[in-house]
Amino acid sequence: MNKAELVTRVSRDTGLTKVDVQRVLDAVLENVVRSLRKSEKVTLVDFGTFLVTRRRARPGHNPHSHEPMRIAARRWPRFAAGKALREAVRVLPERRPKAPPKRPAPVADAVAAVDAAPAAAVVAAARRRSPKPPEGTGSA
Repeated sequence: MNKAELVTRVSRDTGLTKVDVQRVLDAVLENVVRSLRKSEKVTLVDFGTFLVTRRRARPGHNPHSHEPMRIAARRWPRFAAGKALREAVRVLPERRPKAPPKRPAPVADAVAAVDAAPAAAVVAAARRRSPKPPEGTGSA
């Protein structure tokens, strides 16, 4: 699901307009980003926690030239799922039995027509569709 789909679903579920939902969602995300920039944790009970971790400087190598280099220390955003979210995701959805495949409409119509037509009409139709024998072969 992307942001537009999330806005559509929340709008449908709450009865708010998509514009209002978009403004609220943008405000929530902006406030999460502001807090993370200040290295503050953002905890949504039962959903999870957004936090910033620090990665130490470490040795590495340039993947193109394979020269050794030093990778700088940095701050990195992280999300830790809450207990209710973890449990909700772990539950497998119920599996529905598969329905038998449906015949395409033209095939179903043809089968119904054959079932309804008398045998003589089917034979006559087959004879009309068969190619005519070449002239002069003695068939009359």
